[in-house]
Formats: sequence, structure tokens, C-alpha cells
Amino acid sequence: MKIIKQVILISFAMPGFSGFAFSQNIPDLTDGFVRVDIAGSGGFDGLTSYIEPAQLTPKAQEIVANLPGRQLGFDYLRQNEKPKQEGEVYVVTSGACNYRSATLIQPDSSAFFLTQTPEMVTFTREEAGIRHIFMDGRQHPSPGNWTPNGTGHSIGWYEEGELIVETIGLTPGGVTAGGYRTPETVLVERFSLSEDGEMLTINYTWTDPEIYLQPHNYDIYYERLPADFGYAYEIWCDAGDPNSGTSIFIPEQL
Repeated sequence: MKIIKQVILISFAMPGFSGFAFSQNIPDLTDGFVRVDIAGSGGFDGLTSYIEPAQLTPKAQEIVANLPGRQLGFDYLRQNEKPKQEGEVYVVTSGACNYRSATLIQPDSSAFFLTQTPEMVTFTREEAGIRHIFMDGRQHPSPGNWTPNGTGHSIGWYEEGELIVETIGLTPGGVTAGGYRTPETVLVERFSLSEDGEMLTINYTWTDPEIYLQPHNYDIYYERLPADFGYAYEIWCDAGDPNSGTSIFIPEQL
């Protein structure tokens, strides 16, 4: 069973690394995690039922009220209905390619994986996408030197046994429990482990005086994956896919 380490367990001796160790101040987050239904909803739509609604400015209320409904498109229909020949690969489509990056900010029910080095924490998913959290002391780029995107620009540091991450430069869009974000919105996440190391809590705080009357704050809970967990499949964006831009190539089942 993994816990927040009280003594030095691991150090890297790789070119460019100044030495990195898990300690009382640096939690061991290098592992896989999956979201937990603490609300007892039994379905994805009810996972956030315990979160207080965002307190929005009148301007933001109008924006949120006019947001188009999200089209999931997760029908997983094969592109061709005719039977495939033996050895011929099925191509399955799911969702909108650009939507996937948002789940690197707040993961859905797919597993995600954290990897720590002295300079960077990487955040990857069982499906598509990777998020980089810079730990090397750099600052955020100025607005003119950054193009907003689905994962923004993230910098991080460790504080009293937690990983703290600050993100700016996100594309406009909805936020859990009726919130909204713009490139100027600041997101602060706090990654903390339970005493036995098996439960990860990520606290989200969205701050933007143009959007929120007060910072929008809530927790999402994840459990550590079993040691023998493996990827079920990979998804990647295929710009040549005319249907949705996302394809799943079903791997050989061993």
C-alpha cells in the first residue's frame, strides 16, 4: 500500500535532473487514478450533484444561459456497416476531438496517469491527450505570447505535502456546476493524498472577477488504480477522419 512517503524513497540520476525525491513534502503521485462516485449517483450525470452551483456575475449568467448543449456523439458506430474481412481493422468514432483536452483539466470516468520529474508533472489519460505542468520555476507567458487552448498553461509547486497547480490561458467554455471560463480565468488545483495513499482529492478553485461573484470551489475524488491495471485501448485525433476527428482502433485482444 502506497502512502505519502516520510523518508527518501526514490531519486533520479538522469541528465538534466538535479535530483528528485518523494518525501514528507512531496507526495508520490506517480500512478494511475480513476474518478469515484462519492455522490452515489450510479451514473455520470449525477457525479457532481454535491457541488454548490457557481455564483456568477450578471454578464456571466447571460453567457452561460446561451451556451449550446454539448453534443457527445458517443454512439460508437462503425464507419462501415458491412462485415469486415478477417484481419481487417474496425474504425470506431467517438465524440469531438477538440473536446477531449478539457478532460485533462477535470477527468471524466476514464483513468488518468500522473508522472513526476523535477522539471515537470505530466498528466495523461487512458484516452487521448497529455497535459504538461511545469515545475521548474518558470512563470506564465504573457497574453501576447500564448494561444489559449483546452489545457492552458500550467505551473506547479509542492506545498505542505500537496501538489499545487496554477493554470491560465484556457479556451472559453463551461465549468462544473454552472461555471464558465475565459483565457483570463485562473484555475488553482490542489492535489492531495489520503493518509493511506489510496485516495486522491483534487480541489478546484476558479477565480475571475468578470465571471464569478466569489471563487468557484469544489473537490473531485479519485482512487488509485490497482497495480495490475493496463490500458484497454488508445484514442488519438485523426484529422483525416471526416466524421468526428477521433478514431478508436480496437487492438488485438490477448
